[in-house]
Amino acid sequence: LQLQLSGDIPLRSREEKDEVDRQTEEIFKTASPLEQAAARSTVWVYQGNRQTALGTVIGDGNEVLTKWSETASAPGRLTVVTSDGSAHSATIRGVYEKEDLAVLKLEESTHLTPVKWSSAEEPRVGHLLVAALPAPDPAGFGVVSVAARNLRETDQAYLGVLADPTFDGAGARAAQIEPNSGAKRAGLLSGDVIVAIDGRKVSGVMEMRNALLGRMPDETVRIAYARGGRGAIAEVKLGHRPQLQKFSNQRMEQMEILGGKISQVRDGFSHVIQTDMALEPEKMGGPVTDLKGDAVGLVIARADRTKSFVIPAATIGSLLKTPPTDPSVAARNMARNMASAMPFRREIPQMDAPQMDEETAQRIRGQLGQLRQMMLLMQEEKEQLNGR
Repeated sequence: LQLQLSGDIPLRSREEKDEVDRQTEEIFKTASPLEQAAARSTVWVYQGNRQTALGTVIGDGNEVLTKWSETASAPGRLTVVTSDGSAHSATIRGVYEKEDLAVLKLEESTHLTPVKWSSAEEPRVGHLLVAALPAPDPAGFGVVSVAARNLRETDQAYLGVLADPTFDGAGARAAQIEPNSGAKRAGLLSGDVIVAIDGRKVSGVMEMRNALLGRMPDETVRIAYARGGRGAIAEVKLGHRPQLQKFSNQRMEQMEILGGKISQVRDGFSHVIQTDMALEPEKMGGPVTDLKGDAVGLVIARADRTKSFVIPAATIGSLLKTPPTDPSVAARNMARNMASAMPFRREIPQMDAPQMDEETAQRIRGQLGQLRQMMLLMQEEKEQLNGR
């Protein structure tokens, strides 16, 4: 489910578009009452005259939680605007860098309405979510498409075995043992054939990967393997997946842009729910509710045309119990990370098509978005074959 007023469904007639728009407006009217309580705790966040994010009022009503990367460029010129149009100056008090969240402090004591986070269990796949706005209508709505998971690479368990996808025997043959990995320290060698992990038979590369799902770094697994026709056992302590340098793919980035605006920070979160809501990047930072109107999380990133991420309420509650990073330190870290990535970035030329009508442009964006999804699936399959 992804009904947005932007109308980005490709290859549909004018009559179909009008009908979808009509039904979308009806659903928005139905969903509007669900987010009214959360809307009172939602604010616009401005840098000068430019609205850059949404914010969620927390604490005693004098603090606002918002998206850090969208507000970091001008921390001294932030303004919070409520649903009644009142404006309040704010400064960044602290930053939770890994979750891309900033805590704003209102300069004058105003006591806005703080959000009341839900204590219910996390929304499950198929549950409807409504994104709040400081306005009568919601920002959007959609369903949970993937249950909460960790997107941070370095938090994933890492065996250190690069499997050979061409091996057609029983088990998974190691094409390479990564240096400084648990497998290396346990004595596994290239050419070893892994036949079981903690008693679970491994029939191939995919099964080896599946046997490690749910495992955490620092856990120890029992690897049964064959070497030179003889069986052996190794106790392997799983490590943290190494942080890989991310290269900027010009074609992929161009397709992402054509598929709709996306957040500049859209991965690496430790615990997020995936939803099919397609919200603009400047609408990140606001609360989302369930069908009862309870605030179950905060929308943190638009990842692509059909995917956004929500940080669950319980995760936010735990995070706020920890001290944030000083904003000046966080700003230096962000600048350093951007500078380190610069050699791998290329400027993406603006695509100007003055002869293209809006309906044709929407159709092309939709088709390119579908192509990008296919490419992402191919990439995922490649990683699975590698057994990482």
